[in-house]
Amino acid sequence: MRCIKEVGVLPASLPPLAGGAWELNWLGFLTKEFMQFLRLVLCAWWAPTAVGSKPLLDRLKKHMNSSPVIHALSQTPANRDNCVRREETVMNRPNVVCAGINPTGVESDGGFPHHGVVPQSLGKILVHTVFSTKERRPFLRDKSLRDELHRYLGGILARIGRQPVVVGGVEDHVHLLCALARTCDAATMVKEVKRGSALRLKAKSPDLAGFAWQSGYGVFSIGFSQMESVSDYISGQEEHHCQVTFQDEFRQLLRRYDIGFDERFVWD
Repeated sequence: MRCIKEVGVLPASLPPLAGGAWELNWLGFLTKEFMQFLRLVLCAWWAPTAVGSKPLLDRLKKHMNSSPVIHALSQTPANRDNCVRREETVMNRPNVVCAGINPTGVESDGGFPHHGVVPQSLGKILVHTVFSTKERRPFLRDKSLRDELHRYLGGILARIGRQPVVVGGVEDHVHLLCALARTCDAATMVKEVKRGSALRLKAKSPDLAGFAWQSGYGVFSIGFSQMESVSDYISGQEEHHCQVTFQDEFRQLLRRYDIGFDERFVWD
């Protein structure tokens, strides 16, 4: 009887024995590999804090890296077709560069192969942002100036990757409804919007040389189903503020979202 002592991958066919039977030593090989692997796992699990646990873990890792069976089973057929072995010997765990797995040619530090597909991270966070001019001064009384500013604010949001939905307001404050980028926080968004728009207004006219926004702001999350109603609310700011001041409006928003506040530090 001929024995298969070392194999790189499972043979496509087995050589016949005398009498027409098929050689089954490959099954014994698999059983031996599995039992050795199981013994190392159990030893590492039962003695995680023992003095000799680190050598056991090192042996387990070495066994996983060097086992031809584990290596063969961890490769998909497509990846095995793209792999080019640098060494013929299997028991020494050759380095493998796979065109479909590691296109840069950087070798892995052992273990399981990389996956070629990177999952996406998706999201859409709608926020309603409100802030006023410094000391609520009516810098934006002129409607044409105000409309131009609102368009400019929408342009800043689009440029920094925050999808604008609607921008509105009156002479002393603005409302922004936009979608935050997945990798951007609200503070960064407000900072960029304030900085860019303030520079634009100061350069536009000598009368606006002292223009500034308040230091603070309010950001309120909304659900996707609320987008239409909030958009209508922002678009109707002129009618709304015929009866309600900005301060009363801002207090209502804070109470609606159950946000505690101190009047001494809200207004600037």
